[in-house]
Amino acid sequence: LLSSNAVTAAAAAAATTAHSTSNQQQGLLPTHPQQQQQQQAASTDIFEQQEVPGLGKFTAYTDGRIRVLFDDRTILILPADHSSADLVMPDGSSRTVPTAKPLGVEQYVQVR
Repeated sequence: LLSSNAVTAAAAAAATTAHSTSNQQQGLLPTHPQQQQQQQAASTDIFEQQEVPGLGKFTAYTDGRIRVLFDDRTILILPADHSSADLVMPDGSSRTVPTAKPLGVEQYVQVR
């Protein structure tokens, strides 16, 4: 499901403890405005979805993108190259950080 290069801090737990859900497209997270044009050509085919109780819902797409809706309402979007992460915070603010140095959002993004 998740790349070994860049994953959310909980992705390792998601891979081993999460319960897989069906590959339906219901409940997809909103697209970050800066990536809207880029993702128009992106795949909508879901590779895998996992929900980790107490953490959030992870969705991996066949083109390599990953979206996470954390239980605290933070949204994380990783493009296929996993070089950066777009986050929408619970207060509605957004930021883009390099996955190699996710300053201020380390609890959501971690390089492995």
